[in-house]
Amino acid sequence: METNISESISARLVSDKPIKKTPYQVKGVFMKQFSDEKIVPFLDGKLSLMPTKDWETKARYTPGQVWAAPGVKGEDVNPRPLNPHSPSNALIGCFSKDGKVLLAAAFDPYQELFQGVIHCLHNDFRLGGLNPGETKKVHGKLYVLPAHIPTLLSRYRQDFPDHSQH
Repeated sequence: METNISESISARLVSDKPIKKTPYQVKGVFMKQFSDEKIVPFLDGKLSLMPTKDWETKARYTPGQVWAAPGVKGEDVNPRPLNPHSPSNALIGCFSKDGKVLLAAAFDPYQELFQGVIHCLHNDFRLGGLNPGETKKVHGKLYVLPAHIPTLLSRYRQDFPDHSQH
């Protein structure tokens, strides 16, 4: 079983005033057949299962964990506990309870990865503001694959060749 869903999102500001922040969120996965213990961010170039190193517990909203994309300021991300480490890539996902299937999402550009309450995962794309009449495009992928990390990473590198960290 292998499914690859590709999305392109275009945002255009129809206004005479620019906006500086664009807190768009693509709501993540809320599927009870997927485990809440085998959630996948990649830190230091390798798979990290939750809870990851330096797990934070204090924030405006708890529980959960946020990993800001490289170059994104902590004040620009979801107000959940902010992990001090940036992800190695734009992938976040989870394994099925039986360990046979992997569900993952990636966007370019991305702002943050986070795990919210219960089974909620987010990979939020980043627009970084829009000027009047400006259009920005975002590219995203949703992967449903056999639970084989090398296959996921190979597909990710093929789909996001401009991402420098893998």
